[in-house]
Amino acid sequence: MARTITEIQADITSTLVTELAAINITINPATWSKANLLRLITYVVAVCQWSIEQLQDIHKAEVNELIATKKPHSLRWYAEKTRAFQLGRDLVPEQDYYDNTGYAEDVVEASKVVKYAAVVRQKRLNGRIFLRIKAAATNGTDLTKLLPEQLSALTSYIDRIADAGVDIEVDSQEAEQLRLNLTIYYNPLILGANGSRLDGTDPSPVPNAIRAYLQNLPFNGLFVLAHLVDALQAVEGVEIPNLISCSMSKGELGFFSVDVEDVPDSGYLRIDDDDLVIQYLSHNQII
Repeated sequence: MARTITEIQADITSTLVTELAAINITINPATWSKANLLRLITYVVAVCQWSIEQLQDIHKAEVNELIATKKPHSLRWYAEKTRAFQLGRDLVPEQDYYDNTGYAEDVVEASKVVKYAAVVRQKRLNGRIFLRIKAAATNGTDLTKLLPEQLSALTSYIDRIADAGVDIEVDSQEAEQLRLNLTIYYNPLILGANGSRLDGTDPSPVPNAIRAYLQNLPFNGLFVLAHLVDALQAVEGVEIPNLISCSMSKGELGFFSVDVEDVPDSGYLRIDDDDLVIQYLSHNQII
């Protein structure tokens, strides 16, 4: 962004004072009159530099506009635009952005109902590639799917801003569900037979660690069994976390076994109490 003439002249004057001081010449710009030759020279140079910076700003704007209209957009662009969607607002005519002039920042932020978004390339049964946009909102404590009217408005918004000819599918789903069967060998000095801490500070440290790991996964991030085991190994009192089986839901397709890693189809993963089977064995029992 171009500086003002005053800012540029101040920079030039400051440099001039420093350079002349290096060769034992002292000047005091504060005493310069309006007709002072050095003052006039720095002003003329400042105007020239200001003109150049103005032209650079204009050129940058023209280049950005050209890129926006000519260059096919990336997956990141679609994800950023999805998060920029504002419920109940119309776009600037013939543009892909909103005019928020006059709107308070908190009002604008409240209208952005999509808090998480990811875009992936997928293949249809006929072999055709399409872009799938996964979106999620929040309920204050956790991720959740968009309401039907929110998803409908988001889909219309994406249709408006998408590159011509690009096949796009927008969806927002409930969290995929995880099923785990574990044997936890524990230190009997720290944990009890039901997995709770003996000092009373945490009644369920292992389930809490599992849920914390799932909630800390990036949206549409990779779920890795080895990383889950690492998280359990870090729980104080857990000596050996033995993962017996793991499966993950895939939308309406049901549950599939996870052997090494997988990406939740909806973008995020959670586990219910009924799907978490843990057997606790004292570490003394395997010595």
